[in-house]
Amino acid sequence: MWGKFQETLSIQVNTRISRQSSFSSACLAPAAVVATVLLLLLACSPGSREASFLKRGKHYLEKRDYARAVLEFRNARQIMPQDAEPYYQEGLAYLGLGNRSSAFQSLSKAIQLNPKHVSAQVKLTELLASSERHLYEAEQHGKTALTLAPDNPDALNALATTELRLGNEAEALRYLEEALAKSPQHLQSSISLAIIKFSGRDFTGAERILQRAVVQASAEVS
Repeated sequence: MWGKFQETLSIQVNTRISRQSSFSSACLAPAAVVATVLLLLLACSPGSREASFLKRGKHYLEKRDYARAVLEFRNARQIMPQDAEPYYQEGLAYLGLGNRSSAFQSLSKAIQLNPKHVSAQVKLTELLASSERHLYEAEQHGKTALTLAPDNPDALNALATTELRLGNEAEALRYLEEALAKSPQHLQSSISLAIIKFSGRDFTGAERILQRAVVQASAEVS
């Protein structure tokens, strides 16, 4: 009698549990579908697609595969045409290809979209400073970059190069010394300063600067 009662009770309990499980699964199924759809929508969003193209473009840029990098950055800017970053990265890739005209257009567009893009301002300064006709324009962009980021050694070095080409050696020296005071490990500023010293026949000064740069580089490696 007791055994029959246990068997009957067990069947009733298992049946109730089975019904509850089926009900829970039925409730959870729509939630899982919604979550999956949301994930797919996020993966297909313009921002996500742009990030994917930028990531691949930067990978090619590091590998110096500049032609493929240009294609990836172009795809990124077509998706998000109001974002400055794809244009900046595209400008770097064009510089790698030696296509100065296209680099100028991409960097200029990046700055048009975001005048506070310091890296774009610096790269455009460097590009313009290589042409005698655009030195004053380069100086303007260099000073803008420095206003945005006063401690940026790349901005200081780019502006120093520009001032040197304009014949303002004292200003160039001041910017380079400031760059090294703030970032002693900045190799390009050390090289630029050493060249100026060497050109002025200050061979001892040039040698001292280069030796200091070697020490800084060794410290970074260790």
